[in-house]
Amino acid sequence: MNTNGEAVELSVFQGLNLVIFFRLKNHEQLNSNFKLQIYTVNPKVVSNFKKSYTDLPKNDNVDAWVIADRIRFGRVENSSSPEALYRALRQITRHKFKLAQHIKAEKARALNLVFLKFSDLTQKSPFGTFTKASMALLENYTLREIVNTDVLELAEFLYQNSNNRLGGSTPIEKIITALKKAARNSYRLKPEIDQAITQTLSMTFDNIRFYQSQSKRLKRVLKRQLKAIPQTLITVDGIGPVLTAGIIEAANSLRVHNDSYKSYYYKKYNEVPKHKHKRALVLTARKFVRLVFALLSKGEIYQPRR
Repeated sequence: MNTNGEAVELSVFQGLNLVIFFRLKNHEQLNSNFKLQIYTVNPKVVSNFKKSYTDLPKNDNVDAWVIADRIRFGRVENSSSPEALYRALRQITRHKFKLAQHIKAEKARALNLVFLKFSDLTQKSPFGTFTKASMALLENYTLREIVNTDVLELAEFLYQNSNNRLGGSTPIEKIITALKKAARNSYRLKPEIDQAITQTLSMTFDNIRFYQSQSKRLKRVLKRQLKAIPQTLITVDGIGPVLTAGIIEAANSLRVHNDSYKSYYYKKYNEVPKHKHKRALVLTARKFVRLVFALLSKGEIYQPRR
């Protein structure tokens, strides 16, 4: 699609098509009286068929005629129409993917602003840029205030904004010392510029928090949806509801979280001198595809090999 408007229009059009299709398919009186033959045809098939007519204009009436003509030619195979449960699952996973894209874009924008406000933070900070404590610090303190604020006061602020889990086993004095050093070594901005960047950064953080909260909310919906679908993929260590629903980058997750797949990955990783990661990940993905097929076709529970 060239514009967001076209994408929305197509999405609405596809939604209306689904409504019409299932209304007709499930209408007992119509099917009983007229013996309806209902087809779902892939738009690419129609588009390629239309190319044989070199002088046809583009409008709804012509498109309807082309679809009908394609059916008259015969050998029309119905495109797959997933059941309601799977359509719902697809809708949820696609929206979750869009949320992930929004989060990624907002974080990229935020990192540019963070560099302007606190140039040494991403490289020298003792905690991640997008932790709760880090975002609160960037929203409420200037570099000068970080340097001049008492250690205990700064520690209390960070603890309050990290649910008292800041730094793990690292002493708080060491964390504050590293933070103050990074602040001293960063570029200083004029107060009015710093204020403008801080305000923009705070709004960007708000966007990230919102999209993350929506993603968590959608994950809960996804868990409920998965319970209604007969499947055993969720029993595999390292595969949660999102990966079960979308099967996206599952091989990479398995090599991190599942001992069996981790050992297989590193076995393949060490077999060749070049392209180690790419080759090992592809082979791990192929191994996982076989597992998915076995679990879904046989309805078995995953049992790691001993």
